[in-house]
Amino acid sequence: MTPAAQRGVPDIGTDPLHTRLVLLLATALLTPPAMLAQVPPMRNALGLDSLTFTELQAVVGSQDSVRVRGTFGQVVIRTPTLTTDSLLAATDNAGMPGPRLGLSDVTRIQVRGGASGTGALVGAGVGFAGGLAAGLGLSASLCSDGGCSNEAGGAAVITLGSTAAGALIGALLGAPLKKWHTVYPTR
Repeated sequence: MTPAAQRGVPDIGTDPLHTRLVLLLATALLTPPAMLAQVPPMRNALGLDSLTFTELQAVVGSQDSVRVRGTFGQVVIRTPTLTTDSLLAATDNAGMPGPRLGLSDVTRIQVRGGASGTGALVGAGVGFAGGLAAGLGLSASLCSDGGCSNEAGGAAVITLGSTAAGALIGALLGAPLKKWHTVYPTR
């Protein structure tokens, strides 16, 4: 018997789970706030942390053009460059600099991208509806004499296959179609 138990005091110090929980709680409460979340400082006019801003710079810099909306209206900038305080267009053939938009006036930045995601969703929906109808019809006609042991399973396989095929075809058809995707502000 431990000395604490001899005095009638419960000995909770030998319970390893209890000790770990107390240490974990003490560590969490005593950790300085500066150690908790080391988010890089905001040094750009959009108010984004440096990691998010760097990712946005890479996306914008890889585009032939971007569509920008703000207090000035809406404009398309060709061969854009994103700096910490502005969005710049490339110089023209005569060497004249393109427009410079201050980021503090920007409310939305959009880039051109394929519509394969939308195409896949539409294709999957059409494939699902068609496959379900075909699967139920085939199962009903082939199993009408009672020779099938799993009528619903056959319909499910046909439905899943046609849904996948429809999504693939929709994605392939939607890929060359270009539409604007918002990259700032993120949702």
